[in-house]
Amino acid sequence: MFINNNENKLIKVTNEHYDTIRKIMSTALRYQIGEILGAYNEKNELCSAAFFITSHHKSIYLFAASSESGKETGANFKLIDTFIQKYSGLHLTLDFEGSNIDGLARYYSSFGAKPCEYYRIKKNLLPWYIKIFKP
Repeated sequence: MFINNNENKLIKVTNEHYDTIRKIMSTALRYQIGEILGAYNEKNELCSAAFFITSHHKSIYLFAASSESGKETGANFKLIDTFIQKYSGLHLTLDFEGSNIDGLARYYSSFGAKPCEYYRIKKNLLPWYIKIFKP
């Protein structure tokens, strides 16, 4: 569904990426820390699906896809809302994994998501004579 409906969009996803996603999903499902939610249209066709992985009181909205009918009906929005309702009252944080894409950030904020900054430390261990050429 993702391949058919999201190809040529914002992010180029390769076959290697899909293989990695499949491995993560199958491992998470095997160890019972993954969950797939699906939405069906009036013709009983899958129109949206979302994958969540949960550990240490945190659920990560890891991957989702929607068909055109799913996009038109807001099926993915309903899937996320269903997930939130299902686990409300538990000590669990839903992590949308952020986005630097404005449209996605607005979409996530519609669920009450708040932006977080993540800091990164970078240490250059190159010899001094190479460091002057590389920041």
